[in-house]
Amino acid sequence: MKAQERRLRWYGHVQRRPEDHMVKLALNLPTTTRNRGRPPTTWLTTIQKDLKEIDLDEQDSRNRAVWRIRTRKADPK
Repeated sequence: MKAQERRLRWYGHVQRRPEDHMVKLALNLPTTTRNRGRPPTTWLTTIQKDLKEIDLDEQDSRNRAVWRIRTRKADPK
């Protein structure tokens, strides 16, 4: 799925940023409380599902060559 590949490419890009970078700091911001009912899926929960599906973890994103091989998908055409 190309959407999953794009999400994981961006996630790897953000994870390789310095710890004090604005985008990386924004990942750690707390989410707001939600009303009753099923909470909507957040970007990070989607990323966690994607990582679990292809058997990767956050530490794998540090090695760009391995990350790129593991996250790339063939064109579905």
